[in-house]
Amino acid sequence: MKELVGHHAKMLRETRFESVGHRQVSHLKRIGTPEAIKALVLDGLAHEDDDISAYAATMISKLGEPAVNVVIEHGVPHALPEVRGLSAQVLSDLDDKRAVPHLKRLLKDEDADVAATAHAAIDSIEGREVKKPYEYRKLYEKP
Repeated sequence: MKELVGHHAKMLRETRFESVGHRQVSHLKRIGTPEAIKALVLDGLAHEDDDISAYAATMISKLGEPAVNVVIEHGVPHALPEVRGLSAQVLSDLDDKRAVPHLKRLLKDEDADVAATAHAAIDSIEGREVKKPYEYRKLYEKP
């Protein structure tokens, strides 16, 4: 199974074609092991093609509870702000209170979009009204 995950992760990393990327993301989601979820986070969310990374986020969200810890461990602290922001969105979609302390750390993120997405995710998970994205973003923009 590990070899299969490695194969799909490599194909995902190396593809420049949206259809191939979507297919690899779908294969990894179907496998659904922690290693496959980790590949979706590290290779899917970090993909340079925004459509592929957005599709990976959607597929991770559909995995439910098994994805929570993997996203917290590998997505939230990721070096790329795009991955941190997508991870916050995925955690919001997963709606698991265990994510809140990790999302609170993202409120101090240097990237205003990441902090704003984390704030909206916390509001959603804690059952508060979620505001428009620009309302959150203005709270974190540096003058």
